[in-house]
Amino acid sequence: MNLGNKISICAGAGVLFATVGAIGSVYLISDGNRVNELRALMSSTMQQAETVTANMVELHERGAFNTTALAKSLTAVRSGVHVSDSVAAGPCSA
Repeated sequence: MNLGNKISICAGAGVLFATVGAIGSVYLISDGNRVNELRALMSSTMQQAETVTANMVELHERGAFNTTALAKSLTAVRSGVHVSDSVAAGPCSA
């Protein structure tokens, strides 16, 4: 094996090691970025869930889900028309 072949083999091995190192570095950096992006996404999701929870609690406290009170107020608005008749007639019949 002459000197030229040894140099070519060493240069090829160096390129191979540099390529593997670059791929490994990019993978590690990308993995870190994915973790950070996932953390930001989960944080945003948690903030939205907390907002929805607070809104649902407020609606519940104000009686938005009290169907008995809603039926009474609808009956009062519809001037004595029964709720089932009002619903069957549709929203545009008033």
